[in-house]
Amino acid sequence: MTLSRAISQFTQVLAKLSRRGSPSVRTLAIIALIASAGVFTTVYVGTSLSGPETLTNFRSHVELILYLQTHQILGPRGLEPCLDTFAGNPNTLAYSDTNIQVSGVDEMDLVKTNGTILYFANEEQVHIIRAYPSEMIAKIGGIQPAGEPQGLFLFNSTRLTIISRNYPNIFVEVFDVSDPSAPLRISGLVLEGYLVGTRMIQNILYLIIASSVRDYEGTIRLPSVDVLWGETGRFRYIVPASKIHYDPQMIDTAFQYTNVISLDVSAPSPTFDIQTFLMASSYGTLYVSHNNIYLLSHQWFSGDSTKIHRIQIQDGTVAYAASGQVPGQVLNQFSLDEYNRTLRVATTYRNNSRDMNGVFLLDMSLETIGSIQGLAPGERLYSARFLGPMGFLVTFYKVDPLFVVNLTSPTNPHVLGELHIPGFSQYLHPLDSTHLLGIGKDVKFNEVTWWYQGLKLSLFNTTNPFEPQEMTKLIIGARGTTSEALDNHKAVLIDPEMNLLSIPIQLYEHVYNATNIDPWEHGTAVWQGAYVFHIDYENPTLVIRGEITHITDLYQYRDNPWNFRHQFIKRTGYIGSVFYAISDYKISFHNLTDLELIATVSLPIMTD
Repeated sequence: MTLSRAISQFTQVLAKLSRRGSPSVRTLAIIALIASAGVFTTVYVGTSLSGPETLTNFRSHVELILYLQTHQILGPRGLEPCLDTFAGNPNTLAYSDTNIQVSGVDEMDLVKTNGTILYFANEEQVHIIRAYPSEMIAKIGGIQPAGEPQGLFLFNSTRLTIISRNYPNIFVEVFDVSDPSAPLRISGLVLEGYLVGTRMIQNILYLIIASSVRDYEGTIRLPSVDVLWGETGRFRYIVPASKIHYDPQMIDTAFQYTNVISLDVSAPSPTFDIQTFLMASSYGTLYVSHNNIYLLSHQWFSGDSTKIHRIQIQDGTVAYAASGQVPGQVLNQFSLDEYNRTLRVATTYRNNSRDMNGVFLLDMSLETIGSIQGLAPGERLYSARFLGPMGFLVTFYKVDPLFVVNLTSPTNPHVLGELHIPGFSQYLHPLDSTHLLGIGKDVKFNEVTWWYQGLKLSLFNTTNPFEPQEMTKLIIGARGTTSEALDNHKAVLIDPEMNLLSIPIQLYEHVYNATNIDPWEHGTAVWQGAYVFHIDYENPTLVIRGEITHITDLYQYRDNPWNFRHQFIKRTGYIGSVFYAISDYKISFHNLTDLELIATVSLPIMTD
């Protein structure tokens, strides 16, 4: 018996024991393999599949090669997937956290805090700041990750996970930050490819990594994971072809591996699971609930449709469950939502060469059991949000229809009401069960078409779902004014109980000609920073409380805003009565009541 075969059989036995309830058996597997093998060739720590499969597995590496040779059609490469670009004990004060879609399903962000220590990732390193109490604000440390930081997760104030990129690899490093001034790396993973998405549920980090099926010489290869152990340990696990799931009927110009990985960040040694899927090259949206990861692949060569794969997750185990398909294409992660074991999906699709919009309801086998179709002909979906049994959709062409849909009965969904107003909302945020905040753009018209204008904030009331209302609105700036909040919900700080809203804004104004402005005329960049608003849907009120900027020379900023990009405020938050604003350049701390400056922590300025 060869060493690799003995290792494989031993790992399978330990995996079976793990499923029977031995909590430390995964760590035992790694330790035993180290002792018996000395040098690692392949290591697998995980679980077997379960659930009603509609995908199948390759029987060998040769079968994988033959499949790709017969199913990859000639033609241009498929579209590339969307990428996401971007001590002391915790006190009892209230503090803001990352704005996430699903409560309890954390999302990676540039900033994480436990209410005492603030962790911030800029383009080069992770800064560690003591942020409370205010008289002790100071930088107390930093971490230089293996690559360019992409984002952070913080678990239980003691485990900081840094995800970084150094082409062609994604690095996942878990640090013990029990003493934040002396962080210690305890485990991690290195994966070749690019990051599709991440989530964390309690102590389990879930990663979705896409990688090429071929190397630079065109040879078909298997995906692999390098496992980091402590500060210096490293060994490799190669995914066998028999663990790769695929659709025998799928045809595409290019294929990619999609690896779904779980990592227990609280474990004292690397504890992970992995499942790999061979998918079409066009890949985009990811949605994660407490029990499932939904992978979406837009199908270009088999009609305008979106393929959905459901991956079941529980306490770190990863298992393929089901696949399905809906017409059209989703906009972003907020186009999906799972409620009472029903997946709701909002899409824009083509019907007789015309855009249509719809909502499709699928059971856990991903079979469509109900739908609303034909919404807003000729328009496209600009935002969506689901809240319990209700759904809210915004489409746009010349006006902004807000649709309120009733999804109480998955087999009989229907539109309750709609509101038509100028402009559109690109992000919707529920304030409570009957009120929404919309962040989008104002528009103006001439005889031919419409033109984007300034930023528009709207408060919507859906108490009467048959007649939704825009209670109040606020328009900021001229044409060109924008905000990261339009495309990245994590840039939104919102606390309805505190009547607090803050977003970063890049402000454009008509400086040289303020009269007789044509709708297509672009403004001049005059300011960048954070706007702080008082928001109250009961009164209703939406007013500007103040502005904070880190730009050091606003006059020169007008001439070349790009030169000041490291001074752009990216995130805001609060700890107790202290409000903070973060740029790559510095972190400023302010009194939450009047926004007066309390303290400043300077950060290294990156050089090109």
